[in-house]
Amino acid sequence: MSISTKHKLEQGQAMIMATVFFVFISTTVILGLGSMISSSQRLISKSIHSEQAYYIAEAGAEETAYALMHGLPADTPTIESQSPVVAVAPEGENMRISSTATIDDVERTVEILLYASSTDSRILSWKESR
Repeated sequence: MSISTKHKLEQGQAMIMATVFFVFISTTVILGLGSMISSSQRLISKSIHSEQAYYIAEAGAEETAYALMHGLPADTPTIESQSPVVAVAPEGENMRISSTATIDDVERTVEILLYASSTDSRILSWKESR
């Protein structure tokens, strides 16, 4: 084997090694970016579901508070085919309304403490509980 042929074989081997190295680095970068994108999509989806659950729970609490303040029957609202779970519990002369909505394992709860009598009614506190 002549020196020229040996030199060409070494250059070919170096080219193959460089190509394998480039493919390995490219694959690593692409997989890393794919993982970041997938993680971001999960976080965004969870954030959207959390916001939706909050507004559905809030709607249930508001609807129930309005009904109690005006002596109407309390109907649980349905929003985008989702209904909150609403519970009303007396606390002395006040009523605690607890409304919980769950969307894809994300749960949010809104609580209202309401004073409602035949002559007066008002919301004493409004909070989200976790």
